Amino acid sequence: MTNKSNAVSFRLDPDLQSTVNQWLNKHPGINMSRLANLAIRSYVSNDQVLEAVETVKASDKKVKNLTQKMMKKHAHMLEKLK
Repeated sequence: MTNKSNAVSFRLDPDLQSTVNQWLNKHPGINMSRLANLAIRSYVSNDQVLEAVETVKASDKKVKNLTQKMMKKHAHMLEKLK
């Protein structure tokens, strides 16, 4: 008989880290592992309904302007990728 580990490793989004830490400090009886199990169990046990979003087609002029703006703003990174 083998003992297979089901360990999972994950990283919280940076904007979520402080909120989770504050919540855990207020609830000392629950650790990160227990919180993750509770959250995942709740999420997968309830049907998730995805709602369609309306998309809008941008004009060629708008696309060109946004592309130029992006290229200018991120020129230093684009140079590093060459």
